[in-house]
Amino acid sequence: MAHALLTLTLTLTLTLTLSACASPVDSDDTGPAGPIGKADGTNLPLAHSAIDSEGMFDALAFGSGGGILLGTSIKFLIDNRDPSAPVVHFMNANYAGTDVPADASKYHFYFAQAVLSSFSETVTSFNNTTYYGQDKRFVAGTIQRYRFDAAADPLYAIQLYPQDDAAEQTLLDLSLSVREVFSIPGSRLAFVATGPQQTTATVAEDLFAADIESLTIDQILGSLTYIPMQVGEAWGYLRMYPEDMNELSAQDIPVFDILPLDLTVVAGTMTVAIQDASSHINLKSKERGTPNMVLRNAGPDHERLRDFIDEPVHIVVRADGWDIFASTPDEVAENTQGRGGPWTELGVRDDVSPSSFDDLCPSDPAACLELSGAYGGKASHLGFMAQPEVLGRQGDWGSLSARYGYDLSPPGVAVPAHLYQAFVAHNPTLAAEIDTLVELEKEGNLTTRERVERVARVQEMFYQGEFPPGLLPSVHEAIASALPFAESLKIRSSANAEDVPGFSGAGLYESYRGDLDEEDSPTGGCWIELDGDGRPRIQPRSLGCAIRGVYASLWNKRAIEERSFVRIDHATAAMGLAIVERYSRRGEIAANSVVITRVLNTSGVYGYTFSTQLDNNVVTNPGAGTASEAIVAAFLGPISDSTFIVTRYARPDPGAGPLTTTIMSNPQMVQMLEITTTVELAYCRFRADYYAGPCSRVTTDPDRPRALDMELKLYENGEFLIKQVREFGGH
Repeated sequence: MAHALLTLTLTLTLTLTLSACASPVDSDDTGPAGPIGKADGTNLPLAHSAIDSEGMFDALAFGSGGGILLGTSIKFLIDNRDPSAPVVHFMNANYAGTDVPADASKYHFYFAQAVLSSFSETVTSFNNTTYYGQDKRFVAGTIQRYRFDAAADPLYAIQLYPQDDAAEQTLLDLSLSVREVFSIPGSRLAFVATGPQQTTATVAEDLFAADIESLTIDQILGSLTYIPMQVGEAWGYLRMYPEDMNELSAQDIPVFDILPLDLTVVAGTMTVAIQDASSHINLKSKERGTPNMVLRNAGPDHERLRDFIDEPVHIVVRADGWDIFASTPDEVAENTQGRGGPWTELGVRDDVSPSSFDDLCPSDPAACLELSGAYGGKASHLGFMAQPEVLGRQGDWGSLSARYGYDLSPPGVAVPAHLYQAFVAHNPTLAAEIDTLVELEKEGNLTTRERVERVARVQEMFYQGEFPPGLLPSVHEAIASALPFAESLKIRSSANAEDVPGFSGAGLYESYRGDLDEEDSPTGGCWIELDGDGRPRIQPRSLGCAIRGVYASLWNKRAIEERSFVRIDHATAAMGLAIVERYSRRGEIAANSVVITRVLNTSGVYGYTFSTQLDNNVVTNPGAGTASEAIVAAFLGPISDSTFIVTRYARPDPGAGPLTTTIMSNPQMVQMLEITTTVELAYCRFRADYYAGPCSRVTTDPDRPRALDMELKLYENGEFLIKQVREFGGH
């Protein structure tokens, strides 16, 4: 399978035909022949020969989770073994019978095994004769319904796997076959090309004569005003273009032009601008299950929004549309209480010392995954990746780093969280102020403004706090051993309430630069300045001030509210540190990437989600007017045979248009996929509760309950560096 780069235009749309292929597990078994019976006593068999009403379409269709996949869809399979008499079969995605494997309602191959007589294909032979070449024994595709606005008739789009190389006559033949059995009254039917090789120039008139439009995915997306990023429903007060983020609370549903860099827990979100699917804010909305949507024409004059501004509302975000209803203050209060239940206490081990990443778990990578209570999730996971059975070091024979010829994860120092507790205890006024804040927060009686004021007092006490004897020297000693030539460092947060199963804590805390030759202020205090992008910078840039700043960020307002939402006991939260040399010291940075080890916003589509930005522009907290490149890395077998589908080109400069080529080359994307699949396979092997099935299947199981979220850098010399890995529970 040749590398294919298939370009669509927006980050948030990709047809469900990506899941047209079989599940990537070879099978030579043949299934039952002949028609399939009723599903659990209903009148919905697995296979249907015609669609003649919108009700029938809805009954058989599967919905998307929004974002990558829009609307509802039905898969179809054309049995073309007799080209003179092709037979169309529509798949019932909701079939609940137990007489066939569950995958028969998801994947074309297993559907064919269950439905077609004399079917003897293997996965490989089926894929080859279905997606490649013109003498197709089978045609596999999807009919996807697009709704452009509430008043317009929906469009039903015939779409193929983006890599399908069907020629124009083949496209005409299959479209005519579908047209004969797809007869929803008044429906618009179109063939929509999802790959650049799928053209209709010579058959456009024949399609038109059969009442089939010929469109591209670009034309489809240009008409969309609504994109669901995270489906769900919420109750809250609709806030139009709020200016002060500190005034927002979990009872608000803000409407933004673009998402802010940081956002506290809110009931739901809406933006005018297209969002980055891998931004911290979108990923957190997925983990919380709070709805998030793009509405291109949202604003104070929008006919469905204008009467609800600053009023209590109930909003529903669906794959195929959205609704807003009047609500009441009581309903809002009842539905914005977070998860509820008892507070979860976090452990902190006090029997460990500052350590290099390489020495955290020298003989067993699984031991690092149990150290979040000692060093925090970020530092312990960096120790995990340093081990030879994961990524290893350049000198570890047989490791991936050895094969690449350089270290794939950074060396550095893990500073235990109990040293944070020692710092707090050494400053009793600070400790008392924290105790009061925690007590009031757990009582649930703090107003947003009171929380902001108390956070400011606590953080100022951290900036002025004193280190207990021996703490700072022990960190200096560990740095000298692990990073002997480093002069300028990145002091990264590694809280015990961060990068742990069930709670990523993405973007909640701060990391600061610390220079070893920088002296503390003569007065001993530190302060925060904002850079040109509004991001905080600690001053002076000494190691002591950088550590104080990271410690203080444990009490960021949004961090407190996120922990309260999931009922993490603030009194047991503590901050470890992951100290590395500043990334720019390794070389010129060519790109930043976030990799999620699933295709976001859907089930049934196998692959990873790549989000990449040029140079040192960030993906996780994108600047105003910028947008990252979005790619689906689809793979069935060998990584070298992967397909990379561009769903949006990057916009690194807010004053310029988007790029017209990908940031990385195809070989570089293959390398990034190899690195990240290697980490996920190792994570599965060494964390027993990560995945219930065999780890050989974990990277290609789209329905696994958890995935991984990784951040990487690509340097101008072609080398990758993986900054961190955390679990991700969203879809």
